[in-house]
Amino acid sequence: MNDALLQPEPLLHCKFQRSVCRAQGLANVAGSKVELGEGNPRKRDAMHAELTMSIPGVGQLTALAFTAAVDDPGRFRRSRDIGAYLGLVSRRYQSGEVDYTGGISKCGDRRVRTLLYEAANVMLTRYKGQLKLKDWALAIAKRSTMRKARIALARRLAIIMHAMLRHGTEFKPA
Repeated sequence: MNDALLQPEPLLHCKFQRSVCRAQGLANVAGSKVELGEGNPRKRDAMHAELTMSIPGVGQLTALAFTAAVDDPGRFRRSRDIGAYLGLVSRRYQSGEVDYTGGISKCGDRRVRTLLYEAANVMLTRYKGQLKLKDWALAIAKRSTMRKARIALARRLAIIMHAMLRHGTEFKPA
């Protein structure tokens, strides 16, 4: 029989080692174990991701991607600036007397924008609980389109998530 089939797969072994290290509160960085303390950026990112996951519709992938994109919430003076950073605001064309408002600008991280859109879609279509945020977006959908409501809710979710990261609070549904 082939000896290569009997050898453990290195990728699985590496994943197992990582999970053991996480369970013990250690990070395996380049073969050396490092304690995950409060000042460690990995620990901070994990805590930030857990905070943002308290929002209905926001899963692990969305929370981690948003946390990675924002990095330091103190970079933005106001929480509403995060919408423009991620490209979730209207594109403007102004020249002389002309002032057109187009679709979203699509600046910033495309992956995070897509994940926020999906989180907004989940909140609007699959979440059965009562939220004022959901009612607000459905009111937009009534007078406009569901797509615009999802974009507006994605922008509002980004603003809320940034405020949560900045102040270290969990989502409080209203």
